[in-house]
Amino acid sequence: MPGSLLDYAEKQKKGVPKSLDTIRDVDVVVESYEQREGDYGAYAVMDVEMPSGEMILVQTGANLVMDALHHAQEANDFPVEARFTKSGRTWLIE
Repeated sequence: MPGSLLDYAEKQKKGVPKSLDTIRDVDVVVESYEQREGDYGAYAVMDVEMPSGEMILVQTGANLVMDALHHAQEANDFPVEARFTKSGRTWLIE
């Protein structure tokens, strides 16, 4: 009997990525991120540890966040603490 492809669906097991609004004004730890290309350009999918210890996936295409993630990765500095806030339509990092 053939095996199941689901046994190899590691990304799916992590869950469906949530929006950045999910962690707005919450102190979290970004464990890592992956940059992907979408229909509207590049976006990031972050592995985020919530204050409860729960791990979730969060996605964003916010330019300031993408830039900070890129620089943190270049510095080999993950995991990093973060708090994401919004000023108008712009996402900021505290």
